[in-house]
Amino acid sequence: MLANLSALAPLCIPLLTPLRGAQDLAGVPGPTYTRTTISATEGVPSSSVLALCFDAGGFLMVGTTAGLARYDGSRFESFLASETPGLGGDRIQALLTDRRGRTWIGADETAPSVLEKGQFQAICAPEALRSVHQILESSNGDIWLVGNRLGRYSGGRLEVVESAGVIPIGPPTRITEDPAGQLWVSTPNGVFCGGPEGFDRVDDRSATWVTTGFDGGVWSLTEEGDLVPLSGGSQETISFGSILMEEELTRGPDKRLVISSKGVFSMMAAGPDRTELSFEVIQSPTDGAGTIRRVNCLLAADGADLWMGTEFHGLDYLQRRFVTLQPLVPGNAADAEARLASIENVLPLSNGEVIVHEGKQLSLIHISEPTRLGMIS
Repeated sequence: MLANLSALAPLCIPLLTPLRGAQDLAGVPGPTYTRTTISATEGVPSSSVLALCFDAGGFLMVGTTAGLARYDGSRFESFLASETPGLGGDRIQALLTDRRGRTWIGADETAPSVLEKGQFQAICAPEALRSVHQILESSNGDIWLVGNRLGRYSGGRLEVVESAGVIPIGPPTRITEDPAGQLWVSTPNGVFCGGPEGFDRVDDRSATWVTTGFDGGVWSLTEEGDLVPLSGGSQETISFGSILMEEELTRGPDKRLVISSKGVFSMMAAGPDRTELSFEVIQSPTDGAGTIRRVNCLLAADGADLWMGTEFHGLDYLQRRFVTLQPLVPGNAADAEARLASIENVLPLSNGEVIVHEGKQLSLIHISEPTRLGMIS
């Protein structure tokens, strides 16, 4: 599916942050990424991409503010609500392909739908559940839908979960599953824990996000901006202030990428016991020129490759490469830091090589085959 991407002219850039990429270029050899940007001019229904997943056939499903599309590596097939029975809306907020090969679709202000064997079907009326912005398949195969209410689809029917005993759950913000199979739901009315048989409130603080730690413990982000441990070995609270967490992508046993309102973070296990967390900003939504390049969603592709859905800038495909820096004029490896600071421009060539302008020096980068090594060092 991705082979046809080579027909698009790649722009060689560092992964998510110029500093890390430039440090890689100063080594011989070092990892870097090529970025291919696909915008509305190449067929994406909208340059604002909100959700991504692969369907059962391995094709990329793209949810945008102006419709759903399927990408086969060379062209987009679009699905609009006005032309597609069973698809309720065009602002697609959530996508998931489950273990049975069904693709679940959450759209703003309408009921969720499912794509199975080429047919779309709404699973309920909008009055029961609408505006689904997260979809989770639990370990037992149930599909949990987070919208204006919390929904569970199992055995061909939808159940809406509205309360834990006498306590209303309220509109959920996020759901996660811990290693023991317990589900955790963050809501304005607190954090609830449970499963198909019911939920109990375990924390009464208003929460905007919930996640599992690397030791299997659970953390929630309160409305005040505190990331607090609710289970597991940690006792430490992390203050985030006004930062809102929105989506995460696992990149190994000790690292995840997390989308936030302040950019993309790397979330890592801190310490050998894995009970603590650490966060590092790896992409700010504002680049050096002051342009806002907000990331809305992430999807892991083959190896260390990555798809990114952005706000107003279309779809990015980041492909892992190895590079070797070969000076075109004599240079001294001892002055690597000075060379790093003097990089001014990167010019991609049609043969896959790249010219780097480093002050008074030009360097040639040879891009070899993609590697499947780890993603962020």
